[in-house]
Amino acid sequence: MDIINCSFALDKCSPELEAVLRKAKLKDIIVMCSTADEGENTDEVWPAAYYRRQQDKAQKFENIFPIVGCDEHGKFSKYANEGAGRYMFRGEDVDASSTDPTLPIEAANVQGSSVATAIATGVASLILACYRMVRHMLEKESTPPDLVNACFFNISEPLRKSNAQDRTRLVIKWDKFFPVGEDDIRDTANFLEYMAILFNSIS
Repeated sequence: MDIINCSFALDKCSPELEAVLRKAKLKDIIVMCSTADEGENTDEVWPAAYYRRQQDKAQKFENIFPIVGCDEHGKFSKYANEGAGRYMFRGEDVDASSTDPTLPIEAANVQGSSVATAIATGVASLILACYRMVRHMLEKESTPPDLVNACFFNISEPLRKSNAQDRTRLVIKWDKFFPVGEDDIRDTANFLEYMAILFNSIS
């Protein structure tokens, strides 16, 4: 196991939850967490709050990734806790309709930091899958939390206008990691070479 997706937010912490998170930290397991975005309650929620709470302590939870939702233009979700996140992913009006041609096509837009967290989890999983494909070609190895954080940082930018300017980063620059052009990749060997160069440059 490399990633635990926590697309939920608890209003209280507990010794049992912290114990599980410490075990995940020891095993270098990433924990993607939703942040508060319901109603007027934008106080800290758990397990996301462990990341900020532990920043001044020796034992930091660097494996925890609090995710804040935003719209397609990078604007925070309505009730988002702007200062609670580590990275922002789109979580507004996300098309969740089925791509299965045998099923009825119905519009199904979903929203919230839980959606953004699920997307962040998917992107992180893809990063780790690509990493394992080229690990033998790399100059050094990285732990899953360090690797994903480096990749997220590489494809993000700091917020220009926000009270979280120096903290939460907006993940938008997909073309700095994933090949997006029709002719970007010629074949499998070219893809592996591309990914190896990329990981060597950011790890």
